[in-house]
Amino acid sequence: MKPTAKAALTGVAAGFVNGLMGTGGGIAAVPLYAGWLGLERKKALATTVMTILPLCGLSALIYGLRQGFEWIEAWPYLAGGLFGGILAGRLYGRVSPLWLRRGFGALLIAGGLRMLFSAR
Repeated sequence: MKPTAKAALTGVAAGFVNGLMGTGGGIAAVPLYAGWLGLERKKALATTVMTILPLCGLSALIYGLRQGFEWIEAWPYLAGGLFGGILAGRLYGRVSPLWLRRGFGALLIAGGLRMLFSAR
């Protein structure tokens, strides 16, 4: 299969997960970019951030039109996310691909366990 077709299917998977769950498109995209498309882990993460951004915008628009937003609740999260994103961008070049992979895996496991055993 051609790389552009693989990239398009990766986008379909990420968009589907993001649209269905409101989050998580990167969970589909990172492993596909790294494993299926053969991108180096750091490039896979960076590419995912750039491709998920418009998907998140579209998902936010759809959710906002259908259900509305709690803007009062969102602003502190957005401010914290901006700070965290800047901090991560500065640390990004200093973290080895091995530790990025381990950290990503640990977040997936922790989030998965929480979702499996959470009462809500």
